[in-house]
Amino acid sequence: MKEGMKKLTDFLLDCVFPYFCLQCGASDVYFCFLCRQADWFKNPTGIFVHGNEIDSSLTRIISLTKYNSEVDAARLIEDFKYGFINQASTEINVWLKNTAWLNKEIADCDLIIPVPLHRRRFAERGFNQAEIIAGFMSTIIHRPIDFLSLIRAKSTKQQAKLGREKRLKNVIDAFVCKNKEKIVGQNILLVDDVYTTGATLEECAKVLLATGAKNVSSFTLAHG
Repeated sequence: MKEGMKKLTDFLLDCVFPYFCLQCGASDVYFCFLCRQADWFKNPTGIFVHGNEIDSSLTRIISLTKYNSEVDAARLIEDFKYGFINQASTEINVWLKNTAWLNKEIADCDLIIPVPLHRRRFAERGFNQAEIIAGFMSTIIHRPIDFLSLIRAKSTKQQAKLGREKRLKNVIDAFVCKNKEKIVGQNILLVDDVYTTGATLEECAKVLLATGAKNVSSFTLAHG
């Protein structure tokens, strides 16, 4: 009965909100087979920045691609984060699996921690995109996830709506860390959707390092 209702609901949603390929516009599919062959999707080469190059608390800053609002990678991320499109998360999982270099780059990772949302933002959105990405990452690199130790204790304005200086101020003292015994001596991989100014990831890294983490690197889908 429940399965039948789900199929009916999916059918009605498809009728009201039909799918068109993200890249070429072909109907009845979110991202078609041919467009999946695009280099940015099938062979993401990655972006790598060492923290000491930019005076960062992060040891490494790793992303799949550059963030450009005019290209399909950005549209995929935005559909995933703001459009609540399930197919977008499926495609992001496939995209991550296309990264043959990922295991090598973060081989020393002991623990994956997604950037947390404040409980109010989580209630509004219904999910944390960083947690979903972290879940995909865990199955790819076979490392555990810690959803509980890093907490967003302060409700802040959306970073995407702020300029650089305001972003930096917005996240000061926004995060706290508990379960110290899980953090001490660990090589941690922080996961989020997009690295823009790095303000949020930097603040998370500072808190984790102060708690006793050995080092903290970051992974995002795109680098702004």
